[in-house]
Amino acid sequence: MSYKAIAIKGARWTAAGTLTSNVVRLVQFMLLARWLTKDEYGLMSLVFVVRGLTYLFLDLGTNAAIIHRQNIPEKQLRGLYFVHLAVSTLLMILLIVLAPYIAGYYQSPELAPLLRLTSWTVLLVAPGNLYVVLLQKHLKFGALVAVNLSAVVVNFLVTVGLVFWGYGVSGVVYGDMAGVVAFTLVALALAPRRIMPAMSFSGLKPFFSFGMYQMGEHLSNYLVSQFDVLLIGRLMGTAEVGLYSMAKNLTAKPFQLINPVINRVSFPIMAKVQDVQWQLRSYYLKGVRFAASANYPVYLLLYLLADWVVVYFFGEKWLGAVPVVRLLAVYRMFTSIVNLIGSLQLARGRADMGFYWNLALLLLVPPVIYVGSGWGVTGVAATLVVLEVFLFGFVWYFMVRPLAGIGWGDYTRAVGGPLLMALVAGILGEIWLSLRGYPAARDLVTVAGAVVIMAGVILILYRRWNRLFLELLVGAVSRSKKVDE
Repeated sequence: MSYKAIAIKGARWTAAGTLTSNVVRLVQFMLLARWLTKDEYGLMSLVFVVRGLTYLFLDLGTNAAIIHRQNIPEKQLRGLYFVHLAVSTLLMILLIVLAPYIAGYYQSPELAPLLRLTSWTVLLVAPGNLYVVLLQKHLKFGALVAVNLSAVVVNFLVTVGLVFWGYGVSGVVYGDMAGVVAFTLVALALAPRRIMPAMSFSGLKPFFSFGMYQMGEHLSNYLVSQFDVLLIGRLMGTAEVGLYSMAKNLTAKPFQLINPVINRVSFPIMAKVQDVQWQLRSYYLKGVRFAASANYPVYLLLYLLADWVVVYFFGEKWLGAVPVVRLLAVYRMFTSIVNLIGSLQLARGRADMGFYWNLALLLLVPPVIYVGSGWGVTGVAATLVVLEVFLFGFVWYFMVRPLAGIGWGDYTRAVGGPLLMALVAGILGEIWLSLRGYPAARDLVTVAGAVVIMAGVILILYRRWNRLFLELLVGAVSRSKKVDE
């Protein structure tokens, strides 16, 4: 089967699984926002930001190296599995030890027991991690969907049940732990073969050499992306963390729905054609065009309807988050494109480029955000927008151009065309809303009219953009039959 056919099948599976899991996550997100107080929501955000930091070290960056290297001896896989399990055990112990100190730093004593509780997930996720990487390496997209979807559904059922019965943030952590257990069990059940861990380090140096850059890149990127939450938690308290995190999580939803479809399919495909530059360039530009075409109109619509979305889905108590939602919607429009560079770097085996880029961002972003925090959470969000606009050209020059040989004209056309068409749709939507007296008038007819107008304009203008990828996303029946044949 050709890589194009594999990509089509993979995108169908990934799109279906991503859509389903994100719908479940969205419902869970809305319920938690309604049931938890701002302080509880902020506390939950701090728990998962700190836990997420430990996840970065689970594989020591070797997962991407496993996908990148095409032929790996069984002995090396067994050695890597042992390393993964050993590191997860050490990270669990470390998080338990540091929990009271982290709670003291944020002046939130209730944070310590929650961190000790979530430390178990660090241990429980490790046994299934390597199997998931191998499923991705061998393009087993259906199995990947089953693993991830089972974790999401179990997480949802346990979390919603416990929080509904009054367990608060502890219920959220227990639900997350149940989801991790489901993730590991299903990964083990669907694994085509068993790999037994072995204390053997022969031949692992290339993995760690590749992985150190990858881990360093992930660490610096994580600190850059989460510094806003960490800073707000320290300077402004859990209530402001809750307000900001709600806006941040809301604006992340479209991005989390669309981009994983592209990244999960494009990374292994680009890795296989990494030495054929014209194919690599073609796959990457198609991914950029699709990401821009799918993300831009959604975020413009969210910008226009932020008041209605926040009040209708999350409640009046979150109305103060509306300005932050609008600013972060603009910010996500840019990050939805930049996000694809990670797959390109790894496909070319250049994890070092991501490491150095994010290291530079780590030196730039925190002090700038700190200055923005002087104007509260809105100032932090505005700073992120300014930074992302400023860095757009640098991303192309230092990353896209050398990795894929893509010129400035091709890159800006891939991004600018969908942006221009989304702006046309957004302007027409704004005219409709103004005529209806929005936001004073938040009735369903006004909102639905804006959605219909923007969607209609987008469909008309997009007929010539990304036809193949749009067919992949909806799983066109005619193309599915051709691929299966």
